[in-house]
Amino acid sequence: MRATLRLALVASFFLSPAVAAQAQTSYTLQSIIRLGDSAGGVPLQTTDGYFDMGTLNDSGQIIFSSADTATSEVFIQYSGGQFTPIVAGGKLTPEGRHWVQDIRLMPSVRMNQQGNAVFSAGVYVGGVPRFNSHLWDFQTQSIIPLIRPNTLASNDLVFVGTSLLPVINDNNEIALTAQLRSQAGTPTGDGVFFRDQSGNLTPIALPGQSLPGGGVIAEAGLPDLNNAGVVAFLARRQDAPANTWSAYQWSNGTVSALATVGNAIPGVGRITSVWSVWVDDANRGVLMELTTDSPDSGVGLYRFSSGQITPLAVPGQKLTGGDRLAFENGPSYANAPGQHAFLASLQDGSTAAYLIGPDGQLTRVLKSGDTTNLGRITNVGQGAGGSFGVGLNSRGQLSMTVSIEGGPDTLVVLTPAGA
Repeated sequence: MRATLRLALVASFFLSPAVAAQAQTSYTLQSIIRLGDSAGGVPLQTTDGYFDMGTLNDSGQIIFSSADTATSEVFIQYSGGQFTPIVAGGKLTPEGRHWVQDIRLMPSVRMNQQGNAVFSAGVYVGGVPRFNSHLWDFQTQSIIPLIRPNTLASNDLVFVGTSLLPVINDNNEIALTAQLRSQAGTPTGDGVFFRDQSGNLTPIALPGQSLPGGGVIAEAGLPDLNNAGVVAFLARRQDAPANTWSAYQWSNGTVSALATVGNAIPGVGRITSVWSVWVDDANRGVLMELTTDSPDSGVGLYRFSSGQITPLAVPGQKLTGGDRLAFENGPSYANAPGQHAFLASLQDGSTAAYLIGPDGQLTRVLKSGDTTNLGRITNVGQGAGGSFGVGLNSRGQLSMTVSIEGGPDTLVVLTPAGA
């Protein structure tokens, strides 16, 4: 499913303008690591290399994945100036096992304020992902599987063994997607589960489950959660075409609809699919990537709050200095004040990073062509083209990939003036 979401981000279309962007704030850049460098004894690939940025927390810890060979990916934590490879092909795990040489990481990875992180690692078999989700415990430096294959997921469903896209909050609660089958062995589609601090799993959205507003779940996935334990997720109804998703929210055992296919957004059009969701702590708003039936519409960022859906960053929107958004390349997880950051490709071919404020206001952070303390920035967010993702903490710092003077992809931290 994530591969489909990535493909959706390459569309470049036009919608009517939403909220205008403010002028850029001054930031100081710190270089963390470049492609070709060694991270904790693991050399990062230069040719066809990339950074998949996960999370930047308030302690300055960073979690990210990259490539160490043409067939193997590596999952790394940066903390206190040191790099710790958590997953790398052929390397020993803390439990004394070896990761396979062609190990892959599922984007993206998530870390909380304690430095604990969740991730999915595995291999592709005939193009099909065979991944399992794990918890990295920063204090004990240990890896813990989040589900156990062939165990009961509910009264009549069993975990197949593939689990994806886990997310973790600051209470060490986790939401994740798991592949399921019937007890008779028939595949049933994916479901979403909530894991509490004790490791107990609660099903949130299962194939065959009735949805509020009508319909039955065919498959569900791509969850996010906040510190209150509220989970937002996507689900496809049994009567809906493939890759047609609606957004729902689970809170205190109750599922409610956020944005469903066919819903009208005043002044925009009707929703054709929701592609991703992120829920924050500040106002329990939900940021969404979605498409509509508006002519020439593409994937845009919208916010659900108080029952209303509002466009925030949509293709064709006028931004700072007359720039127009071609498409957004994916937002960060929310920080404590309810802000998000997102990467953008602009219609003039330049790249940039923006903040979304709790009020929906857009503020430019960095744009290709800007001169910084590290030199002139020639690409923001994508580097040579394979890098992805942006992190944002509650101190206003951001972490992303940039290219400096056309050099190799560099993972940097941006600190606002006065912070």
